[in-house]
Amino acid sequence: MLGEDGFDAFTLKKLAHNLQTTESSVYRYFDNKHRLLVYHINLYWEWLNQEVHTECYQKGLQGRKALEKAFEIMCFPQVNNWPSNGISYECMHKILTHQSVKAYFSSHVDLENKDGAHRALKSLVQCMSEWLREEAPEFDFPKSLINTLLASVMMQPFYAEHLPSLTELPAPDPTSSQTTQQTYRYVCQIIDRLTTQPRSA
Repeated sequence: MLGEDGFDAFTLKKLAHNLQTTESSVYRYFDNKHRLLVYHINLYWEWLNQEVHTECYQKGLQGRKALEKAFEIMCFPQVNNWPSNGISYECMHKILTHQSVKAYFSSHVDLENKDGAHRALKSLVQCMSEWLREEAPEFDFPKSLINTLLASVMMQPFYAEHLPSLTELPAPDPTSSQTTQQTYRYVCQIIDRLTTQPRSA
């Protein structure tokens, strides 16, 4: 429902009705709908962390190859690996591209961070920034860039669909992966420019 209705229209009362339970039962698990959004966003980052660990760490990838593989996993996910006992990946993807920014731009973010709500994202940014530092040791802002690129992968499809003047990407077409392919290409070009710069003697 969160993916279908959007964050603003969604309510825990609607969720309770859809689950055929009481609103008080839902509140036992989530104080408010923002907590539910954060929970779903964190599910995605935990899953992506595991996918990156399997495809990069376990296969010995490092540096630029590991970075490109991590973004490839994000842009071209193996949907069959997504847990089948909960929200569908298609619904999760819509939450990510349309609602994820609301998980962070909130007055609750400090408390949620203290509770570990964003641990998975921070872990992913840390390991990817270390790979970037291996390739571009003179670059001073690896965490900032990785965080920006991760957010960009999520936001570009939204911009292409709703604010096309903010991106060069074409509007998403349900029958093609053109937007996803170009998003991956754009990320790889940035990594390529940064990691192929001549180093100071």
